Amino acid sequence: MYCTVDDIKMTIPERELINLTQDNPAQNQSVDTVLLEQIITLSGEVIDGYLRSRYTLPLASTPDLIKSLAIDIVVYRLYSRRPTKINDTVKDNYKEALNQLLQVQKGLLMLALDVNNIQVELRTNLIRTNKRREDKKFTDNYLSGMP
Repeated sequence: MYCTVDDIKMTIPERELINLTQDNPAQNQSVDTVLLEQIITLSGEVIDGYLRSRYTLPLASTPDLIKSLAIDIVVYRLYSRRPTKINDTVKDNYKEALNQLLQVQKGLLMLALDVNNIQVELRTNLIRTNKRREDKKFTDNYLSGMP
C-alpha cells in the first residue's frame, strides 16, 4: 500500500469521510476502515500496473510522489461511490495522477528510488547490427567517385 488510512483521514475531513465510506445508516458514526483499506489496496494495484514495467516491485520505500498519487486516486474512488457530481478538483487531481503515472511508465518522470528497484530496461530505440565499419561497400571514397 502506498498510502494509509491516516493519510486519507488527513486529506478528507472526518465527517465527509464517514459519509463517503459508510453505506449503513445505522453505523453512520465512524469511518468504514475495511472499505477504505480495500480502496487503498485497489489504488496500489493501479499504481503497480503502471510501475511494473519500469521498477522491481514491491518498492523498498514509497516515494512522496507515489504516496501523493495514491491519495489522489483513493479520494477520487471514494467520491465516485456516490451519485453526486464529483468536484472538479478531485477529478483533475485524479487525471493528473494517472498522467504522471503514465510519464513514470514511459521513463519521462523518474522516481527517487534505490538503484535496486530499477529494472534494466530494453533500449528499443537503438539498432543493433553485426556489421562493422570495414564491411561497408559504399565507402566515402566509393561514393565520391574515387577508387
